[in-house]
Amino acid sequence: MSFILIFLPLNRHFSIDVYFRICKEKTKVPSWTINFIKLQIAFVYIFAGISKLNYDWLIEAQPLINWLKHQSDFPIIGSLLLNDITAYLFSWGGAIFDLFIVFILISKRWRIYGYILVVIFHIMTSLMFPIGVFPLVMIGSTLIFFSENFHIKIISSYFHFHFKIE
Repeated sequence: MSFILIFLPLNRHFSIDVYFRICKEKTKVPSWTINFIKLQIAFVYIFAGISKLNYDWLIEAQPLINWLKHQSDFPIIGSLLLNDITAYLFSWGGAIFDLFIVFILISKRWRIYGYILVVIFHIMTSLMFPIGVFPLVMIGSTLIFFSENFHIKIISSYFHFHFKIE
C-alpha cells in the first residue's frame, strides 16, 4: 500500500509538502485515487475469502479446530473454543465475513454496521492469534470507506485543524 501511495497525487492538503510550501495546497483529491485505495483493501478481503473456499477450511474446519483448542483459557468464551462446532462457526463466519464485508462497507446504509463487524472481527483475531499488526492496519484502513466529511471531522477534532469544504 505504501508503494502505491507514492504514485497517487495525495500530497496536496495536510501534508509536509504543503507545510514547507513545496507544492500548492488543494482541498480535493481525485475520486479515482480514493477508489483505488478502496480497491486494494477489497482485494485483501475478497482474496482472503476465496482462499477459504476449500475443503479443509469449510468441511474439516482446519486449522481452526486445532488452533482454538489452544485458546481454552480465553476469557468468557474459552470453554466454547474446545467444541468443534465453534471452529466450524468461526471457519464459515470468517469466509463469509471476508467475502462480503467489502460490499457492506460500500453501502452507505450498512457501512457503520460493517465497520463494527470489522473492529470485532479483527480485535478477536488479534487477541486469539499472533498475527502481528495486520488487524490494526485493517481496522484503520477500512476507514477509507467512510465519507470525506467523516475524515475531516476526525482530523479537525484530533489536530484542532479546520478545513474548508468547497
